[in-house]
Amino acid sequence: MLIKSFVKRKRSLSKSKLLLLEEFLPKYKIAPKALPALTKKYDKINLEIGFGKGDFLAALALNREKECLNIGCEPYVEGVASLLQKIKLQSIENILIWPDDARLLLAELPNRSIDSIYILFPDPWPKRKQQKRRLINARFIELIAEKLKSNGAIFIATDHHEYASWALAHFKQNGKFLCEDIREDSSELFENCATRYHKKNLEGKEIRAFKFRLGS
Repeated sequence: MLIKSFVKRKRSLSKSKLLLLEEFLPKYKIAPKALPALTKKYDKINLEIGFGKGDFLAALALNREKECLNIGCEPYVEGVASLLQKIKLQSIENILIWPDDARLLLAELPNRSIDSIYILFPDPWPKRKQQKRRLINARFIELIAEKLKSNGAIFIATDHHEYASWALAHFKQNGKFLCEDIREDSSELFENCATRYHKKNLEGKEIRAFKFRLGS
């Protein structure tokens, strides 16, 4: 049984967002049974886990070639509606959405099918009794090691120093990844596609970002 790394809170949505969900989510929601065909159709597949309002994922899709599919996982319906709004306004075609726990989707993905995974500012669950809820753990890392292509990478950014140390320790313990520190001006992660959370925290808190590349 999965321990959720998120806690859903009931919030009322505006009429416009409810209409977006009704009209556009069926078109962009990914179906697990379609995954094998999608991995053959696209040259590259990126996956963002916890896309928030969708700022990074939308920019990533616009900055990448059409042959690259970008999948976003977000259990919060407010974030899903915000991304759908961006997709509609900017006519983005190479995005699909999984509005649930990312690990359920990962379990259905064919092995060696993902090029890059992005986890930007995940909930650090700072209290000791909450740490069991952290997304980054030994089981999760082993799962993504199966799903990434050879030399595929996972990008992680956090402003929580203890969580950064936690992630580094768990990837080191796994032993299948090479770690690189990423500067905040790196074009691989932040240039032209910073997240809303990142923009809000440019001042005051130090951000740690890492690229964990799977060995060949």
